[in-house]
Amino acid sequence: GTRPAVLLDVPTARGPRLHAPLGRPDRGHVALHLCVGQRFDDRLAWVGGSTGLGVAASRFGAQVALDLVDGVETERTELKMVRSKPFPPEPLRSAVVGITKKSIQRADERQGCENVWLKFLSRLGIGFDT
Repeated sequence: GTRPAVLLDVPTARGPRLHAPLGRPDRGHVALHLCVGQRFDDRLAWVGGSTGLGVAASRFGAQVALDLVDGVETERTELKMVRSKPFPPEPLRSAVVGITKKSIQRADERQGCENVWLKFLSRLGIGFDT
């Protein structure tokens, strides 16, 4: 028969009781889009954007933040995704995210029928289909 995905992903797991489907992204790319920043004279580092990739992406983001706070140059801190600033800048970014979230919700309610905004993002190569 079929084995639960956790048994395929983690072979050492033996017979867990699964009461709900395992979390998997149902819409969107599974790609690392990292946003990194620092505050308080670079004593605090924050990382966002690792949603959908689980522990590995979260761990990578944490390692980047620690490298930045420690002030060390590593392969991680030299990556373009770490050095570049997020676009669009706030507060425009929050508005774009809000519009996109609402558009995805509406598309889900309409059996996948995308509005003009989602079609535009798809043409830019920022697709949200699975």
